Amino acid sequence: MLHVEPPQFEEERESSDDFFFGYLQLKWKRLARVLSILLYAIIFPLPFIYKPGDALGLTILIGTPILIMIISWVLKPFIVNRDEEKENRFRKSLKPGLNEDEIDEMRDFMKRADHHLEKIKEKRFKNLRKKK
Repeated sequence: MLHVEPPQFEEERESSDDFFFGYLQLKWKRLARVLSILLYAIIFPLPFIYKPGDALGLTILIGTPILIMIISWVLKPFIVNRDEEKENRFRKSLKPGLNEDEIDEMRDFMKRADHHLEKIKEKRFKNLRKKK
């Protein structure tokens, strides 16, 4: 059995990439962002052309970027494979030059550590409930 230092993981967090198509491949990301800008450029001047001074212009100014962010956020689960994303983050966190056996051993180590952490959390939660 090899002795390998445990990997240092970055904390998982929601990224702003979720809201601006950052999870796509570069070519699709560019396309989505350019189309978003074009949509904004087409829609923004419409209320000023038809009814200048109307509050609809401000609504579109704020609403269009929010709509684009919501569309990006909604599409992400259909495009991104969570397991593949986790595996990529895991591999990036490891030292370069490890072979597949070492990587598998690290993955097993992390699974065991996660399992023990969950057991500790459950035990602590049960103890808190008993005290109340």
